[in-house]
Amino acid sequence: MIYTLGFIRHQDEILLINRMKQPWKGCWNGVGGKVELNENIQVSMQREILEETGIYVPLTEIIYKGKMTWEPNDGSFLYMFLMDINEKMDTPVVTNEGILAWRTIDWICDKNNLGVALNIPYFLPTLLDSGIHHYHCIFDGNRLLDVIIKPEDTHV
Repeated sequence: MIYTLGFIRHQDEILLINRMKQPWKGCWNGVGGKVELNENIQVSMQREILEETGIYVPLTEIIYKGKMTWEPNDGSFLYMFLMDINEKMDTPVVTNEGILAWRTIDWICDKNNLGVALNIPYFLPTLLDSGIHHYHCIFDGNRLLDVIIKPEDTHV
């Protein structure tokens, strides 16, 4: 299965969703979801943002930031994106997917913050920086063992 995961930034805050369902049920995470058959990944990200937040982001502002793989895995992976927006929606907002709220980047990247999806504090600083990367996460059940980040030379 192919997924998208996006981070919507306004100044020093990121719009996150506290997920109602697995994966990462009960944790703060970016927005995203499954890429539909024959769907372009940027279009998929745009659709998921609109469905989950009500925010329309033009395709030109959906910036590809790399690919994430993980283990153990069934062959699934996700494409990662960053969007900078000028106007901030009021939050918190309860949706079918979870609760949307703005969180500061420092709060999200605190490795002692157990409310955020475990791998986000390890990869988000690199994702917010320039460049495209491959992020590989190694888990043992619900324990994060390692996050390996390597620069990517290609764009999808």
